[in-house]
Amino acid sequence: MRTTRRELLGRAAVLAAGMSVSTEGWAQGPPLPASHLTVKPGPVPARATMMAVSTLVPRSATAVSLVDEDTGKEVSGQIQGSGMGRQVLWLEDELAPGKEKRYRLRYVLNGPRPSASVAVAQPKGDTVEVSVDGRLFTRYVFQGAPKPYLYPLMGPTGKPLNRDYPMKEVAGEDQDHPHQRCLWFTHGAVNSVDYWTEGAGKGRIVHRRFTALEGGPLMGRIVAESDWVDPKGARVLQDTREVRIIGTPLGPVMDFQVVLKPVDGPVTFGDTKEGTFGFRVASSMDVTRKQGGRIVTSRGLKDVAAWGKPAEWVDYSGPVDGARLGLAIMDHPDSFRHPTPWHVRDYGLFAANPFGLHDFDAAKPEHAGDFVLEK
Repeated sequence: MRTTRRELLGRAAVLAAGMSVSTEGWAQGPPLPASHLTVKPGPVPARATMMAVSTLVPRSATAVSLVDEDTGKEVSGQIQGSGMGRQVLWLEDELAPGKEKRYRLRYVLNGPRPSASVAVAQPKGDTVEVSVDGRLFTRYVFQGAPKPYLYPLMGPTGKPLNRDYPMKEVAGEDQDHPHQRCLWFTHGAVNSVDYWTEGAGKGRIVHRRFTALEGGPLMGRIVAESDWVDPKGARVLQDTREVRIIGTPLGPVMDFQVVLKPVDGPVTFGDTKEGTFGFRVASSMDVTRKQGGRIVTSRGLKDVAAWGKPAEWVDYSGPVDGARLGLAIMDHPDSFRHPTPWHVRDYGLFAANPFGLHDFDAAKPEHAGDFVLEK
């Protein structure tokens, strides 16, 4: 969870590696159809990293590529946004420490728009479908449940990484915790109201509208606004969630950002383990089944030892239809209380929760994780 909006897509990798991007060569007056930018890598090697820079883009530009001025290699890019002040996106296959890259931007003016490798469909029923290279990757489900969620989440073999229940009953799956709907964002104590579980007396997150549904040759994104409504029907919070799906040679990457704003007054996020950014892995990946399921954190903790402990990232892996698959969630360096504690359980729950400090560690004072978000 980030406390501020950022201009650089993939900034977690950019910040961690200490990279910087600069533009130069713009003429005064109307922008020219080409210019230059320089990428300065940091001390950490990086692979399959999505980069972006906000810059002037000719109004008639429909496509962009970047020409490496040292090698002459041309890299496909993507133009994001509208108007002249847009973003140019591109994918760095590999960045070696200390080796700068200098590109010349080449625009296609008034030409056909490139096909979308990451396609984001218009709403159909209560879902928005996202496909990568023509294959379903996920759907954003925005109605029909007490909160929006993403379902399914497809792995590299074309099989889902998630449990299907409660959206669908499948033989052999665990059917506990029906509120754990594939991939979601909510919390169990918001002004003392439970938005984590579902049912009478619980809070709801209600979809209001989409402000962006965009695909592209490198990346697609969904931007949605939602209202957090208490059991009496009062709006407590509004959120803007931006889900970006990036196609890389190593497989799709999702970047999930949420901005929360109180509606009428201060909002207290309570210290509870029941939160916050969650995923329910496929039942066959559960550690409890002893079929090869495994939890590993960036700090070397494994399985049950990972619960409630802070980490920069956590990986949950195991067998799915004969293949070993895994999902890694990385906590953004700018996130609230980074590195976050993890509500990751051996039965299949996989959640990042920066609020449950006392609930995770009884030695800490009660309400140590409480946080008041002012209007």
